[in-house]
Amino acid sequence: MKSAKYYYTPAFQLRSFDIICDANGTPLENVPSTIGIYKKEFPRIAVCSIYDRKKQKLYFGHCTCSTKDLFSRKFARKVSYIRAENKPDFVVDVPEGAKVSDITREYTHKIINGEYV
Repeated sequence: MKSAKYYYTPAFQLRSFDIICDANGTPLENVPSTIGIYKKEFPRIAVCSIYDRKKQKLYFGHCTCSTKDLFSRKFARKVSYIRAENKPDFVVDVPEGAKVSDITREYTHKIINGEYV
């Protein structure tokens, strides 16, 4: 029996900083200590992991949506599932007694960080 789980990245990330930089990223001097926040958009990524209990394997696939497109969870789930089944980014053997959730988390982060094949 197979079971699928999905993970979605956020649409944007907020970053805090306590210095002010010029356009080149060089910290400006003589600036009072301030705290700022900036928003950066990232492509949305959906990762699908399929666990096949009979074969003791995890299959991973993903779908990336441009920041210019409207993200659809339904479409992203479908594409990432098809890719996990037909052309997986990773196929992982699950050792007896291993926590599937820990392995899923590890490889999901690898995909999000661009470490897939």
